[in-house]
Formats: sequence, structure tokens, C-alpha cells
Amino acid sequence: LPISAHIFYYDNAAELTREGVDVFMHQVRDRVADPALTAAMKQRGTWQLASTLSREASFTYTLLPFVDEPFFARGVAPSTIATLKSQERQQKLAASPLFPKYPPVLRNAMASLAAEAKAGVRYGMGTDSGPTARFPGYFAHWELELMVKAGLTPLQALTAATGTNASFLRENESGVLKPGKWADLLVLDRDPTRDIRNTRAISAVYVAGRKVP
Repeated sequence: LPISAHIFYYDNAAELTREGVDVFMHQVRDRVADPALTAAMKQRGTWQLASTLSREASFTYTLLPFVDEPFFARGVAPSTIATLKSQERQQKLAASPLFPKYPPVLRNAMASLAAEAKAGVRYGMGTDSGPTARFPGYFAHWELELMVKAGLTPLQALTAATGTNASFLRENESGVLKPGKWADLLVLDRDPTRDIRNTRAISAVYVAGRKVP
């Protein structure tokens, strides 16, 4: 069976790579992945399937920067937005002794992804969204944006989220646009390879070749 591991520390990642773990969830965050680790990951075939940059980024804000975006607001209840904007919540987050530690964790995660991609380590895309204040759907778009900010091209980020993820899951019917595939399509009004934020310009969605109302 493929074995995945949740990681944070460099030393754990190095040892688990040596032991032959197949996949890392999350990213090296106590420091930046160096050439020794990235070379070992590539040699052993260890995937960095999900760097979960959006997870790390969400912890750096007392007020998430997208709460007033129409694209975000259309997918959550007004009461949720009110909770996110509440002074009580913002003050509680700011008062946490961990709050000042999150920005360098995010920077390390982004730099580690860039180093792994440059070294030829196989990587996918994942958000770890679902728990409170980490929103499925929107966080996929934010994750892509953060991957590009980390140094990947928009096309690299898009490929990680589609064909690469499908390849890791051994899912042969989806992930790429090709005759005979499942035909899950996201149709956009603007080119995401020019600006990754254009993934938000959704014109239509198709599942198995059928347009979603």
C-alpha cells in the first residue's frame, strides 16, 4: 500500500524519505527544504502531494483577505462572513501566542515547494480545507495562487491540480483533456496561464460531459 505521512519538521521528512514513505502531506516548515532533502526525495520517488499553502496562509490573518470578494461570498452563508468579521474572533486570533509564528512557517512552506519543484520532485495540489475558516472550493483557487507566488508558473500549478493529482491517484479517466476521458471541464472566460487568478472567471462547469446548471 502507498504510505503517506503528515510532516512539519525537516528531520522527520529526511528520515521518512530514507525509510521509503511515498507521499508527504503538508510541507517542510521549520526550515526550507535543502538540496540534500530534495535530491533524496527525487531519488526515492517521494511525492510532495500537498503543500497546503492555503492552510498555512489562513493562519497568518486575523481577518481573511477575501471575505468581501463576491466570488468567495457566493459560496458561504452570510452568517459565516459575519462570524469571520467579528471583532471577538479577530482579537482571539491576535492574542494567541502562536500567531506571530505563522508567517515564517508560510514562507518556509512556499520556499520548500519552490526548491522541490526546481529539483524535479513530483508534486500535486491540495488545500487541507474543511475545518473552521478553511473553505473547500475557494481554497483550491487560493492554493493555486499561492503556488504561483511561491515560484511555479501558472501552468505548473494547474497541471499539479489536474493531471498530476489524477496520476498519483491512478485515476485514468480524469485529470486531462483527451478523447475518451471523463470530460470534467472548467470553462473560463479568461486565460489562467496569464494570471492564475483567472481560475475564478468561471463561465461553465461540466461533469462527465454534462453542463452543470
